[in-house]
Amino acid sequence: STRYFFDKTLEPGNFIEVYGMYVGEPLVGDFSWWGLSSFSVNIRDDWNNYLLHVNPRPSWYGTVMNSYSWGWQTEVWAEFPSLAINEEFKLTIVMMDDHYRILFNDENLSATFPYRMDISTASYLWLSGGGTGFSWNAIKMPTNEIADVYRFKDVLAEAVASLADTITPQVHGKTASQVKSYAATTEGSLAILQWQLLRIIDEQNEHINMSDETISWILNDRETLETFMTSGDVGGNRYKKALEILAEIIRQDPGAKEEAVKRRLAVATALTFSTDVHSMAVWANLI
Repeated sequence: STRYFFDKTLEPGNFIEVYGMYVGEPLVGDFSWWGLSSFSVNIRDDWNNYLLHVNPRPSWYGTVMNSYSWGWQTEVWAEFPSLAINEEFKLTIVMMDDHYRILFNDENLSATFPYRMDISTASYLWLSGGGTGFSWNAIKMPTNEIADVYRFKDVLAEAVASLADTITPQVHGKTASQVKSYAATTEGSLAILQWQLLRIIDEQNEHINMSDETISWILNDRETLETFMTSGDVGGNRYKKALEILAEIIRQDPGAKEEAVKRRLAVATALTFSTDVHSMAVWANLI
């Protein structure tokens, strides 16, 4: 266990990144991981209280978050992140306005953790772990840099609200025929598709950089967006990841913007790879 003292007072928008890795082969028995150590990332104060305790537990298939002041308080549970043997992972803690947001490899855990003590009292980061088959590799301490998750936190909600304001007068109190006519227009169908996608991402407490040129193009090209939104469900509503994969494919092959076959293939690839598929045949290589 090692202490790393902060050089600044923590405030909303700050973030911490730690990098670690499970090495070697896990013990496999009835698909349990009792041979692998848990680890924890902790924000503590000068009185050794825990403002935040993040403890992924392989053997429990879960992640525990808690705080400590005169004793441990109520636990908050989330899923165990998808980690792979011998592959470095990144755990990010972002200080939001009233809670911590925890991300593994830039993907949110399903739960956040509320501020139970003033984050300005935080004194140091305490990393615990490094037991059976685990190592810490690197740390990025808080600076004046603001996390993207925080910078973009209101942009998506505002976009969803604006689209709702655009759509509502066209459908509220209208006949079915009038609604159908609106949805059949390029303007109407694009607004509905944009609202549907951005609402889902916002409800997942995710963020996207809507000023990104490629993402903006996808959101405003009706044919591409319609193909993306009507080509099948995305497991766990991981539309943000699917959108980012699609954007990266288009950046690598701009011809997908012009060629329908390439565009459909890009969408199919993005939807497929947005969800991790754990093959039972190679389960021993996954945590």
